[in-house]
Amino acid sequence: MQPLSRVVSLARRYTRSVNLERDLSLAESVAGYVVTPKARETLQRVCEAIASASRVRAWSLTGAYGTGKSAFAHFLTALVAPSRSPERRQALRVLQRDDGNASIVRAVQRSVPSEGFVRAVATGRRESLGATIVRAIDRGASLFWQNAPGRKPHVLTEIRRLSQELERGAILDDASVVDLVSAVALASRSGLLLVIDE
Repeated sequence: MQPLSRVVSLARRYTRSVNLERDLSLAESVAGYVVTPKARETLQRVCEAIASASRVRAWSLTGAYGTGKSAFAHFLTALVAPSRSPERRQALRVLQRDDGNASIVRAVQRSVPSEGFVRAVATGRRESLGATIVRAIDRGASLFWQNAPGRKPHVLTEIRRLSQELERGAILDDASVVDLVSAVALASRSGLLLVIDE
């Protein structure tokens, strides 16, 4: 009798949970994503919000453990990556498997600029919410501007300063964190996606 491992195998994607920080730039981590009806509906709402400044642009995804909230957030971050990135191409291929997703594919191609958004993601830790946001923005902005031509924006200096203050144990006021989010979004000229996972 053969061992079960010789008969059944699982794709790597299903052998571990999604970690937004670890998997941000891994195209293969979105390859097996299943676009459920609820995911399709939520993606449609996000795409409509990107296209219209008058729409709500903040969401909270809630649900039981293991229902795919992190996987959805990861898939969304792949869709707003730069157009030439492997993760965005892979996410679009996943959407294109089902004709029911055609409007989402068109919306992403029309609404998300070729340079993508600043993808600021963080997994929550025992720290203030402000510290989590600054940590997410620090990494996201670094990735966004690492290969950008020309001078780097001044906001990168501000991000570094706030990160260093946090490392020294400072407590940031909420206004400085909100100002930083706005400054990064403006400096990018494309947009900012901020995702905080539990």
